[in-house]
Amino acid sequence: MDWAIDIVNGKYISAFAALSSIISLVITVAVYLGIRKIKRFYAFTARVPELNERLGEIASKISSSLNSGTLNTTSTKEMLADAEVTLKSICNKVDNPLKNQVRKIIHDIEFIDNTKGLKNKFVKFFNGSPYEGIQENKLREVYISLYKLNAECKNAYEDSRWEQ
Repeated sequence: MDWAIDIVNGKYISAFAALSSIISLVITVAVYLGIRKIKRFYAFTARVPELNERLGEIASKISSSLNSGTLNTTSTKEMLADAEVTLKSICNKVDNPLKNQVRKIIHDIEFIDNTKGLKNKFVKFFNGSPYEGIQENKLREVYISLYKLNAECKNAYEDSRWEQ
């Protein structure tokens, strides 16, 4: 009977318990990462096409306002706010190559929309009129970036349908 107690309290059982604990931790992490990948895939394939369509509509509105020359401050801010919200939602659902591009566009929108406190500095310095030219050029850059992101999201969506 003493030999059974020695085995239970011995080094072999302790080593086996430690090893099984480490193996279960590795399996738990692997299952977590697998479920996370599946969740991201379904969130991407279910939500991104709708968000991408909305992004295309916003880019179209920006293009038409730039082409018509009517850059109304209120409507421009509304379009940029809509684009920023859509981009933040897309940013949560895409992986790194697209995520970096989305963050850059959000930064450009914040520059135009003056959410970083830049408006007062530019308006005071430029006395209002050249600021509009800077805003229009930056708005054109945002439009081109949105158009490019829209195409890349479509390609990523089509590619993801073949991967799973």
